[in-house]
Amino acid sequence: MQSVQTCPLCKRTSFAPFRSITDHGYDLNYVLCKTCGLVLQSPRMDEDELGKFYASAYRLHKQATEDPIEKNLLMQQARANYTLALVKDDFTVVHRHLDIGSSSGALLRAFKAKYQCAGIGIEPGAAYREYSRSKGNKVYTSLEAKSQVEEERFDLISMMHVLEHLPDPISSLHDLRANLLTPDGHLLLEVPNLFEHASFELAHLYAFTSQTVREVLRQAGFDLIWLRSHGSFRSPILKLYITALATPSEAAPGPRTFYIPGPYGVSFFRRLGEAKRNFFTRHWPDWTWQTPHGAK
Repeated sequence: MQSVQTCPLCKRTSFAPFRSITDHGYDLNYVLCKTCGLVLQSPRMDEDELGKFYASAYRLHKQATEDPIEKNLLMQQARANYTLALVKDDFTVVHRHLDIGSSSGALLRAFKAKYQCAGIGIEPGAAYREYSRSKGNKVYTSLEAKSQVEEERFDLISMMHVLEHLPDPISSLHDLRANLLTPDGHLLLEVPNLFEHASFELAHLYAFTSQTVREVLRQAGFDLIWLRSHGSFRSPILKLYITALATPSEAAPGPRTFYIPGPYGVSFFRRLGEAKRNFFTRHWPDWTWQTPHGAK
């Protein structure tokens, strides 16, 4: 485990305690950057520990088995369908699609069916990777493994619930833009919304807001097309997720001198979101939280 000394967003070094939780026996501490309001886990696993965790322990931690389970497969398909509906007006053609963190391959199959595009997945977990391959997807263990076989660029890269897992999200997005995305391509990403999603767990190194997602994209060299907070298929009332669509910027990002809503605003809206989630869960649980048929 290692402590974070510098905020990756604003490069400042002053943090305040934000939340401490226990996740499956792991004691986790999240801190708040006092300058920009980014919330991050510290201390956290280093890169070697993260690599081993995602290769063999992540699914065990999440669902008590490495093998794909019916509930999770149905949830992934529902999320893929919702995502496709979100972007239906943004694409007329997709030639090559790279899905990072592709899991069962539901999103790859959804885009292939809609756009007849070539799709490639990146999935470090062996069981879900093999399941995806069994459904006809081409899937690699890592971006490094893919680059050893093929170097062609993609006009769509998706990262659904991946950014919060990455040690350096700005650098990772910058590398995708520079090395894998076509100049007129699109980046599609989704993260849990700190203000209304529970957000905190061992694998989540960051807890993002709409404002911090915007700033990460800006610093990584992207122009935002749209950003939406929503409940996906899970909730008609809670804005659990943040989805963003962006394209490579032609200009280098300028310096950021202020941040909205800032650290005090982040704390306030988190408390407000928790109150909202608890209120609706207590009074209308079956309406507030919904799952696909058969995924109970």
